[in-house]
Amino acid sequence: MPFTLLPLTPPQLQGLANSQAPADLAAVAEDGAFPPPFVAVRAMKLAADGPAGAGPTWFLIRRAADGRLVGACGCKALLHAGP
Repeated sequence: MPFTLLPLTPPQLQGLANSQAPADLAAVAEDGAFPPPFVAVRAMKLAADGPAGAGPTWFLIRRAADGRLVGACGCKALLHAGP
């Protein structure tokens, strides 16, 4: 079953840090799809402490079959295509 990654924006992370799901995504999210507040707080701190644009990057996992958000994942460094 294919999945796609949907990047979380800084305002969305801030909302999650305050226990608020992104309003535009809440209706298509499975229970538990969003990271808990402490994860969003940590992600924002890592981003603030590191070089601009260096990461971390957080994503929501979208199931391609029905467009539902089924989870989240993060990378500690900025992702890029290619070697």
